[in-house]
Amino acid sequence: MVFSTPALDTPAKAPEGRAVRVHSVPTGPPPSRRRRSVPVRAKHGFLHALKRNPLAFTALVIVGLIVMMAIFAPLLSPYDKDQIDLTKQYLSPSLDHPFGTDDLGRDVFVRVMHGGRVSLSVGFLAMLVALIVGLLAGGVAGYYGGVLDTLVMRFVDLMLAIPVFFVILFISSIMTPRLTVIAVIVMIGFTQWMEVARLVRSVVMATKENEFVDAARIIGASDKRIILRHLLPHTTAPVLVAVTLGLAQAIIIESALSFLGFGIQPPTPSWGAMLQNAQGYLATCPWIAVFPGLMIFTTVICCNVLADFLGEAFSPMNAQRR
Repeated sequence: MVFSTPALDTPAKAPEGRAVRVHSVPTGPPPSRRRRSVPVRAKHGFLHALKRNPLAFTALVIVGLIVMMAIFAPLLSPYDKDQIDLTKQYLSPSLDHPFGTDDLGRDVFVRVMHGGRVSLSVGFLAMLVALIVGLLAGGVAGYYGGVLDTLVMRFVDLMLAIPVFFVILFISSIMTPRLTVIAVIVMIGFTQWMEVARLVRSVVMATKENEFVDAARIIGASDKRIILRHLLPHTTAPVLVAVTLGLAQAIIIESALSFLGFGIQPPTPSWGAMLQNAQGYLATCPWIAVFPGLMIFTTVICCNVLADFLGEAFSPMNAQRR
C-alpha cells in the first residue's frame, strides 16, 4: 500500500499491471484541537477590593465630595465669600443659608467651601513637597548606602526627635505676621518627609539586590535611571499609605496654625481660621464653629480609613490571596 503526498496524489500501477488503491493525505487544514476549558479567574484588583470594603468606599466618596465642593466652590457659591451683611448676623441654618451666617452676616456654607480650597490645597501640596524630598533622600540613601546612608538617616532621626509642630510654630512666630499659603506649604512639606524617606530607603535596599537591577547595570544604565525607573516604582504601595496619613496630618497642622493665629490670616477663609473666629460664639451660635470643625474631623477620619485600607490592599499577604 502506497501513501502519496497531495502533490503526487495520482493513481499508481502495480508491477503486474493491476491498479492499486491509493490513500491520499487529506489536503484540508488539520482539525482544530479542542481547547481545554480553563476556568475564568476573576481579577481581584484595587477596585474589587474597594467594593468589598464599604467603609473605605464610603470614605473615598466623602473625600471626593469634599474635594469637588472645594474645586467648584466659585460655581456653587450663591453669595460672595467676603460679602458682609450686618442685617443677617447670627442666622441659624435655613434653606437660604444651609450652614447659617457668622458675626458679619457672611454665609458659613460659602466660606466652608472656600476654606476647603485653602486647607486641602495646603494638605495636598505640602505632601507633594514631602513626597519629592522623601523619595530623593530615601532613594539615594538606600541605593548608595555607606557613609551617605548613615548621614541621611541620622538626620532623619534628628528630625523625628524634634516636635515638628513646635518647630513650625516657632518659624511662624519669627516670620512675617501674615504668612502666605506658599510659606505654610513649604514649612509643612519640609517637616513631613522623614517617614517617606525611611520607607523608601528600606524598599530600595531590599530591591537593589535583584537580578533586574544587575541587568540594568550591565547594559550601562546610569545610577539615576536605575533609581528612578527600576527602584522607586517598587515603593508605590508603602509611600501611598504614608502620603495618605501625612495628608490628614498636614490638614491638622494647617488648621492648628490658623486657629492659633500663625497660619492663614483673615479675610482668607480656611477651616482653622474659621474656628478661631468662632470660638467666642460657641454658646450662642454654635453652627459657626460646628461646620468647619466637622469638615476637618470628617476629612481626617476619611484619610485615616483610606490609609488603613491601602495598607491592607497592598500587603503581600493579600496580594498572594488574589
